[in-house]
Amino acid sequence: MHIKMIYKYSASRTLHKLLLYLITVFLCFMTFALFLISIFAWRFAKQARTACDKSLNGGIRQAGLIEIVDFSEEYEDAVYSFVQEASQSEAIMGIGSTAFYDSEEASLVQLREKQMQLEKKNSDGLSVFCMNREAANICNMKLQSGKWPEEYEPEEGSSLIYLGSGFTDIPVGTTYEEKDDSGKVIHTNYVAGILEKGTNWIVEEIYLDDSIADAHYVVNMDHQVIEIIDYICSFRMTYTVKQGYSVKEAEEKLRSLAEQHGLNVQFGVLEDILREKESRQSYIFQTLKKMLMVIIFTVFILLLCTQLAEMLEDMQYFGIFYANGASTRDLAFILLGENFLKILVSFFLAAIAVYFAIKHAWGLYQPGVEKWKDAVEIYCKQTIGTAFLLGSILSVLATMIPILWLKKKSPMELIGGYEV
Repeated sequence: MHIKMIYKYSASRTLHKLLLYLITVFLCFMTFALFLISIFAWRFAKQARTACDKSLNGGIRQAGLIEIVDFSEEYEDAVYSFVQEASQSEAIMGIGSTAFYDSEEASLVQLREKQMQLEKKNSDGLSVFCMNREAANICNMKLQSGKWPEEYEPEEGSSLIYLGSGFTDIPVGTTYEEKDDSGKVIHTNYVAGILEKGTNWIVEEIYLDDSIADAHYVVNMDHQVIEIIDYICSFRMTYTVKQGYSVKEAEEKLRSLAEQHGLNVQFGVLEDILREKESRQSYIFQTLKKMLMVIIFTVFILLLCTQLAEMLEDMQYFGIFYANGASTRDLAFILLGENFLKILVSFFLAAIAVYFAIKHAWGLYQPGVEKWKDAVEIYCKQTIGTAFLLGSILSVLATMIPILWLKKKSPMELIGGYEV
């Protein structure tokens, strides 16, 4: 039987039994809506681990935390000496701390105006993301132009700055000079490079004892200005380890080095920190797992029962098809076509409805990710495709049992069975 005729027959039977199909589509719509919400919530709750793993050089398994106990100004020189020596270790890829601050330097007005234009909001100062030179290799910071911090010699009274991809109209080598009242240059900012689009960086909130859904663990650098500084700006530092070395091995070496500098330090493994956060939220994940299992089973039973009911009602039609030379494969395509039409319509309606439901909820509360476009990306790229794939698999499985039953019947049994 020609494939065009098979789907033409599937469509005609769908219209003929419109009311029954509308009820089935409505029930599938409700279950798919719950299905999409559950998968989105699961992906959303897991986004911190995924985002960190993609941002860090080597992933979260190759990253650790150093916390300086009783950190104060008198230890600043010792801490920075420790960081400089640690960065020379063959096991360490990057080590250091980061922080945000608002700069009101008059020389950076051009950058502030450009940043406000990119962010589409007003600000009194330029948002600057600072890090020490040795921290540049902690994350996957890729340059579309310029050179790495280690390729420049430090100069007194001068700072290297790196611009996000939104600042591509500003050439590498541009300088911004801060002058005193007499016109003397007191500080120079030198544009050393432009980052590639989509560069992310982990932030200190990752170590705070908050709900996993309430913190922003990575920040997008497309609209940011990064300043390379010659000191440590926080008592919490991150370090990443090269492939072939473990975090625990590096920790022992760093602990010994810290003792030589008279520092009291505590260590942690980033993967363990995230796992501990997730364990405190385990009830969320367990609930989501159970909800997904119930919904998957419900969709399967719903499709199977409606398919069996329709097939028993139309046994004579199937018998006539068999008698006229149709094969079991042809009938399988007919039943699969019907299930697929139900899945397609109900899924399409559910996907639109859930999108607007999430958008409405986002207007009331914004957890987990920093921007609405990030939530849309999780929904569109990580939720819809997964849900549709599972729905398609369930459609095929729900068709198998009726087909196996039909295969055991002869045309006469089907036609006679209909008449009894």
